[in-house]
Amino acid sequence: MTAASAYFGIKSLTLISYIAVPLVAILGTVAMVMAVKQGNGTLIDQFAKSSGTLTVVGGAGLVIGSFVSGGTATPNFSRFARNGKVGAVTTVIAFFIGNSLMFFLRRYLVGLRRRQ
Repeated sequence: MTAASAYFGIKSLTLISYIAVPLVAILGTVAMVMAVKQGNGTLIDQFAKSSGTLTVVGGAGLVIGSFVSGGTATPNFSRFARNGKVGAVTTVIAFFIGNSLMFFLRRYLVGLRRRQ
């Protein structure tokens, strides 16, 4: 795939993305719905359990992991932006919405599981 995109250029990636992005969204949604319908909740229970403590090493891992995630995603936002300002605003909005949704959905799903 990398060799093909290098040979044919960014237009080939654009063409592939028209197919791949909707497929990933549809198949990801189908997989989530199937997992919720067929699952017994053990996966959510595993994430809901806590040892009650967070070690310094665990906290450092969370901070470093978030930094690495941001460091690898930010160039993709800024590389394809119209200008630097649009890239910066898009990055801030994307991380704010993405992180907020992640925390909200986790809390919502854990709350649903605890009520059952």
